[in-house]
Amino acid sequence: MDLVSRAIIGDRMVGPIGLGTAPLAFSSISFEAAVATVRAAIAAGVTFIDTAPAYTRDGFESFAESAVAVALHGLGDRADVLVATKGGHRRAEGGFPVDASPVALRADCERSLRALGAEAIDLYQLHHVDPRVALIDSVGALRELQNEGKVVVGHTLGQREETQAREPRQPAQPRQLAAVVESQTLKVVREQVELRVAHLTAEFKVLETSEQR
Repeated sequence: MDLVSRAIIGDRMVGPIGLGTAPLAFSSISFEAAVATVRAAIAAGVTFIDTAPAYTRDGFESFAESAVAVALHGLGDRADVLVATKGGHRRAEGGFPVDASPVALRADCERSLRALGAEAIDLYQLHHVDPRVALIDSVGALRELQNEGKVVVGHTLGQREETQAREPRQPAQPRQLAAVVESQTLKVVREQVELRVAHLTAEFKVLETSEQR
Protein backbone atom coordinates (compact mmCIF):
# COMPACT_ATOMS: atom_id res chain seq x y z
CA MET A 1 0.00 0.00 0.00
CA ASP A 2 1.38 3.41 -0.98
CA LEU A 3 1.88 5.97 1.75
CA VAL A 4 -0.67 8.78 1.55
CA SER A 5 1.42 11.84 0.83
CA ARG A 6 -1.06 14.51 1.88
CA ALA A 7 -4.64 15.22 2.93
CA ILE A 8 -6.93 18.22 2.58
CA ILE A 9 -8.89 19.45 5.60
CA GLY A 10 -11.15 22.32 4.67
CA ASP A 11 -8.96 24.26 2.27
CA ARG A 12 -5.72 23.31 4.03
CA MET A 13 -3.18 20.72 2.94
CA VAL A 14 -1.51 18.71 5.70
CA GLY A 15 1.10 15.97 5.76
CA PRO A 16 0.30 12.28 6.22
CA ILE A 17 1.48 12.06 9.83
CA GLY A 18 0.17 14.25 12.62
CA LEU A 19 1.06 14.73 16.27
CA GLY A 20 -1.49 13.61 18.88
CA THR A 21 -0.98 15.40 22.18
CA ALA A 22 -2.88 13.16 24.63
CA PRO A 23 0.36 11.36 25.68
CA LEU A 24 1.88 14.71 26.61
CA ALA A 25 -0.77 15.21 29.28
CA PHE A 26 -1.19 11.64 30.45
CA SER A 27 2.47 11.05 31.18
CA SER A 28 4.99 12.34 33.70
CA ILE A 29 6.93 14.60 31.34
CA SER A 30 7.28 18.25 32.27
CA PHE A 31 5.48 21.09 30.54
CA GLU A 32 8.80 22.20 29.06
CA ALA A 33 9.38 18.72 27.63
CA ALA A 34 5.88 18.74 26.15
CA VAL A 35 6.60 22.05 24.43
CA ALA A 36 9.90 20.69 23.14
CA THR A 37 8.12 17.62 21.76
CA VAL A 38 5.67 19.75 19.79
CA ARG A 39 8.48 21.92 18.44
CA ALA A 40 10.50 18.86 17.45
CA ALA A 41 7.51 17.48 15.55
CA ILE A 42 7.05 20.76 13.68
CA ALA A 43 10.77 20.88 12.91
CA ALA A 44 10.48 17.36 11.50
CA GLY A 45 7.79 18.53 9.10
CA VAL A 46 4.55 17.73 10.96
CA THR A 47 1.78 20.08 9.85
CA PHE A 48 -1.20 18.56 11.70
CA ILE A 49 -1.49 18.72 15.51
CA ASP A 50 -4.43 17.19 17.36
CA THR A 51 -5.22 18.33 20.88
CA ALA A 52 -8.15 18.77 23.28
CA PRO A 53 -9.03 20.36 26.62
CA ALA A 54 -9.55 16.84 27.99
CA TYR A 55 -5.82 16.28 27.53
CA THR A 56 -4.83 17.99 30.74
CA ARG A 57 -3.63 17.35 34.29
CA ASP A 58 -3.92 18.87 37.74
CA GLY A 59 -2.84 22.49 37.90
CA PHE A 60 -3.65 23.23 34.26
CA GLU A 61 -6.91 24.26 32.64
CA SER A 62 -5.69 22.72 29.39
CA PHE A 63 -2.17 21.23 29.51
CA ALA A 64 -1.85 20.00 25.92
CA GLU A 65 -3.46 23.04 24.30
CA SER A 66 -1.21 25.33 26.33
CA ALA A 67 1.87 23.35 25.33
CA VAL A 68 0.89 23.64 21.67
CA ALA A 69 0.36 27.39 22.04
CA VAL A 70 3.78 27.93 23.63
CA ALA A 71 5.45 25.70 21.03
CA LEU A 72 3.94 27.67 18.17
CA HIS A 73 4.67 31.05 19.71
CA GLY A 74 7.76 32.63 18.23
CA LEU A 75 8.06 30.16 15.38
CA GLY A 76 7.01 32.74 12.83
CA ASP A 77 4.31 32.04 10.29
CA ARG A 78 2.20 29.14 11.60
CA ALA A 79 -0.09 29.09 8.56
CA ASP A 80 1.27 25.71 7.48
CA VAL A 81 0.47 24.05 10.84
CA LEU A 82 -3.17 23.05 11.29
CA VAL A 83 -4.22 22.72 14.93
CA ALA A 84 -7.29 20.62 15.68
CA THR A 85 -8.99 20.63 19.06
CA LYS A 86 -12.28 19.44 20.48
CA GLY A 87 -15.23 20.34 22.68
CA GLY A 88 -17.95 18.59 24.64
CA HIS A 89 -15.59 16.52 26.79
CA ARG A 90 -13.35 17.78 29.58
CA ARG A 91 -11.32 16.57 32.52
CA ALA A 92 -12.82 17.79 35.75
CA GLU A 93 -13.37 16.68 39.32
CA GLY A 94 -11.44 13.47 38.87
CA GLY A 95 -13.42 12.38 35.83
CA PHE A 96 -14.15 13.14 32.19
CA PRO A 97 -17.67 14.58 31.98
CA VAL A 98 -19.41 14.83 28.62
CA ASP A 99 -21.54 17.87 27.79
CA ALA A 100 -22.23 18.54 24.12
CA SER A 101 -24.95 21.10 24.67
CA PRO A 102 -24.64 24.28 22.58
CA VAL A 103 -23.89 26.32 25.72
CA ALA A 104 -21.11 23.95 26.79
CA LEU A 105 -19.61 23.73 23.30
CA ARG A 106 -19.47 27.52 23.08
CA ALA A 107 -17.80 27.74 26.50
CA ASP A 108 -15.31 25.01 25.56
CA CYS A 109 -14.51 26.81 22.31
CA GLU A 110 -13.84 30.09 24.13
CA ARG A 111 -11.54 28.31 26.61
CA SER A 112 -9.66 26.62 23.78
CA LEU A 113 -9.24 29.91 21.95
CA ARG A 114 -7.67 31.38 25.09
CA ALA A 115 -5.48 28.35 25.75
CA LEU A 116 -4.25 28.24 22.14
CA GLY A 117 -3.84 32.00 21.91
CA ALA A 118 -5.72 31.90 18.63
CA GLU A 119 -8.37 34.06 16.98
CA ALA A 120 -9.94 31.02 15.33
CA ILE A 121 -9.64 27.25 15.71
CA ASP A 122 -8.50 25.54 12.52
CA LEU A 123 -10.49 22.34 13.08
CA TYR A 124 -13.02 22.06 15.92
CA GLN A 125 -14.45 18.63 16.68
CA LEU A 126 -17.20 17.23 18.87
CA HIS A 127 -15.12 14.98 21.10
CA HIS A 128 -17.99 12.83 22.34
CA VAL A 129 -21.59 12.51 21.23
CA ASP A 130 -23.76 13.31 24.24
CA PRO A 131 -26.78 10.97 24.55
CA ARG A 132 -28.61 13.67 26.52
CA VAL A 133 -28.34 16.21 23.70
CA ALA A 134 -29.84 15.99 20.24
CA LEU A 135 -26.94 15.54 17.82
CA ILE A 136 -28.47 18.09 15.48
CA ASP A 137 -28.20 20.66 18.31
CA SER A 138 -24.52 19.87 18.85
CA VAL A 139 -23.77 20.07 15.14
CA GLY A 140 -25.77 23.29 14.94
CA ALA A 141 -23.56 24.78 17.65
CA LEU A 142 -20.46 23.95 15.61
CA ARG A 143 -22.06 25.65 12.62
CA GLU A 144 -22.81 28.79 14.66
CA LEU A 145 -19.22 28.95 15.88
CA GLN A 146 -18.02 28.54 12.32
CA ASN A 147 -20.35 31.29 11.08
CA GLU A 148 -19.00 33.61 13.80
CA GLY A 149 -15.42 33.01 12.64
CA LYS A 150 -14.35 31.28 15.85
CA VAL A 151 -13.96 27.98 13.99
CA VAL A 152 -12.62 27.43 10.46
CA VAL A 153 -13.85 23.83 10.08
CA GLY A 154 -16.20 22.09 12.52
CA HIS A 155 -17.42 18.51 12.58
CA THR A 156 -18.37 15.59 14.78
CA LEU A 157 -15.73 13.11 15.83
CA GLY A 158 -17.56 11.64 18.85
CA GLN A 159 -15.98 8.50 20.25
CA ARG A 160 -19.49 7.23 21.01
CA GLU A 161 -21.13 7.53 17.60
CA GLU A 162 -23.31 4.53 18.39
CA THR A 163 -25.47 6.86 20.51
CA GLN A 164 -26.67 8.43 17.28
CA ALA A 165 -28.84 5.38 16.75
CA ARG A 166 -30.44 5.95 20.15
CA GLU A 167 -30.96 9.70 19.74
CA PRO A 168 -33.99 10.30 21.98
CA ARG A 169 -35.07 13.68 20.59
CA GLN A 170 -34.78 13.10 16.84
CA PRO A 171 -36.59 9.85 15.87
CA ALA A 172 -39.00 11.69 13.61
CA GLN A 173 -36.28 13.61 11.72
CA PRO A 174 -33.74 11.05 10.48
CA ARG A 175 -33.36 12.66 7.06
CA GLN A 176 -32.75 16.10 8.52
CA LEU A 177 -30.20 14.74 10.98
CA ALA A 178 -28.43 12.71 8.31
CA ALA A 179 -28.24 15.71 5.99
CA VAL A 180 -26.70 17.95 8.65
CA VAL A 181 -24.22 15.33 9.83
CA GLU A 182 -23.21 14.37 6.31
CA SER A 183 -22.61 17.94 5.21
CA GLN A 184 -20.57 18.69 8.31
CA THR A 185 -18.60 15.51 8.79
CA LEU A 186 -18.08 13.08 5.98
CA LYS A 187 -15.40 14.96 4.08
CA VAL A 188 -13.25 15.58 7.16
CA VAL A 189 -13.86 12.10 8.57
CA ARG A 190 -12.67 10.59 5.28
CA GLU A 191 -9.57 12.76 5.40
CA GLN A 192 -8.85 11.77 9.00
CA VAL A 193 -9.16 8.11 8.03
CA GLU A 194 -6.59 8.74 5.29
CA LEU A 195 -4.29 10.38 7.83
CA ARG A 196 -4.62 7.45 10.23
CA VAL A 197 -4.03 4.90 7.48
CA ALA A 198 -0.95 6.85 6.47
CA HIS A 199 0.24 6.91 10.08
CA LEU A 200 -0.13 3.14 10.43
CA THR A 201 1.52 2.58 7.08
CA ALA A 202 4.46 4.77 8.08
CA GLU A 203 4.86 2.84 11.32
CA PHE A 204 4.82 -0.43 9.38
CA LYS A 205 7.48 0.84 6.99
CA VAL A 206 9.67 1.96 9.91
CA LEU A 207 9.34 -1.45 11.58
CA GLU A 208 9.99 -3.21 8.30
CA THR A 209 13.15 -1.19 7.71
CA SER A 210 14.33 -1.78 11.28
CA GLU A 211 13.87 -5.52 10.94
CA GLN A 212 15.84 -5.55 7.68
CA ARG A 213 18.73 -3.91 9.49
